[in-house]
Amino acid sequence: MTGSAGQRRVPASFLEALEIPLPPLEEQRRIAAILDKASALKQQSLKALAQVERLGIARLEQLLIKNKESLTHRRLEELCATGAPITYGILQPGPDIDEGIPYVRPSEIKNSQIDIKRLKKTSPEIAVKYHKSELKAGDILLTIVGTIGETALIPPELEGGNITQSSARVRIDPSLACPAYIYHFFKSQHALRQISRDRLGVAVERLNLHHVRDMEILCLPMEIQDKFGAEVHSLAQLVSRHSLLAQRTSSLLNSLSNSLFVSGQEP
Repeated sequence: MTGSAGQRRVPASFLEALEIPLPPLEEQRRIAAILDKASALKQQSLKALAQVERLGIARLEQLLIKNKESLTHRRLEELCATGAPITYGILQPGPDIDEGIPYVRPSEIKNSQIDIKRLKKTSPEIAVKYHKSELKAGDILLTIVGTIGETALIPPELEGGNITQSSARVRIDPSLACPAYIYHFFKSQHALRQISRDRLGVAVERLNLHHVRDMEILCLPMEIQDKFGAEVHSLAQLVSRHSLLAQRTSSLLNSLSNSLFVSGQEP
């Protein structure tokens, strides 16, 4: 690569001189067919993952309409756990450290799932300065810079991790609201309209932290929220299985690519 950090490019001379190992045409077709099947399996897994996620959102929208008369309006900040205000995280994580503390960026959130394998790690010395944004299992992340409004739930393996300044951490008090309900509410039309209204910037869009804290939450009675939470728990298990399948098929695709192109042999 040549050029500055903002204008990196691949030189034309590199592409012109690039050597490609070229097996016989029939072998090329055999390799392409194998990779096509693996790629299709990966896409099917991702599609199923997205469909399962949409089921929970559709169910919440249905409950909001059905129980319109019993809704109460609360600020998001009012529903958070004591001692865990809505906050963003590390401003400058520094170099990636093998044995450091993992932190989540918006680029590692896709389809509401965190790609744990891609996470970078900061030093314990930097992480301790941002202990207020330390993660616990079940915390909700909401992206607030660049990519706005993406959400993810923190899995147990990221307990003790952290985030950057591009995300807000939300920790709900379960005695005030069902965390699963709030997580899905972020994807509701009511929440999305607020996010669209409050977003700032042009080149790099952002959502100020006070907009997140002031987000209006339409709260159903707790018994309905808890019932909804039980329903989406079953969906979450499906999401987890499909997410694992998508990760495995992605690894399989990479393994197949390396093996077939290097040696022409299937792994």
